[in-house]
Order: sequence, then C-alpha cells, then structure tokens
Amino acid sequence: MNGSEEEKYQRRTEILKALAHPERLRITDILSQQSPLCVCELRDKMEINISTLSRHLERLKKAGIVEDHREGRNIYYKLKFCCLDRFFSCIDTIDTVNKECSCHV
Repeated sequence: MNGSEEEKYQRRTEILKALAHPERLRITDILSQQSPLCVCELRDKMEINISTLSRHLERLKKAGIVEDHREGRNIYYKLKFCCLDRFFSCIDTIDTVNKECSCHV
C-alpha cells in the first residue's frame, strides 16, 4: 500500500471513529434536518448536559464532520457535508435488506 492509500484509509478511520457513538450519530441526524443550530438548541433537542454535548461536537468538528460559527455569545453548528445523509441511507439499507447482497446474485 502506498502512502496516499494509507492516508486515505487513516482518514476514513478517523471519520468513522468520530461517528461511532449513538449521541454523535443523533447530533448528525438533528443537524441534517435543521441547521444551523446553536448549542443550546441542540442541548434541548438531545436532553443531555452541555459539557457532554460540547465534547461530542468537538469530536465531530475535529473530524471535519461539522463546522461552527459564532454569532454574539452563541455558537452555531451545521453539517459540513450534506452527503452524510446518503451515507447513512446506505447504512440503513444494509441493515434492512436480506443478508445476501443482490449485486452478487
């Protein structure tokens, strides 16, 4: 494996690790439906404490999944890429279809 392939797989691993938590997945779902949202609005929708939410948002931001901007005292978050919805739709399809892939029949 050459260096660029290794970097590509390392980056994919970082992104998937950042998504690999139910609360972070929920954050991405909420932001895909309504965005941008300030931290306090997200907190109200998720019903978790602000420090836990902030840690999850920081992890998603570090992975490049969400981005933020400040307006006065509020920080607003949104998904950086709308294609994340298609990714999750694919995962949901994998979870619901027959165990045998139709492309190999």
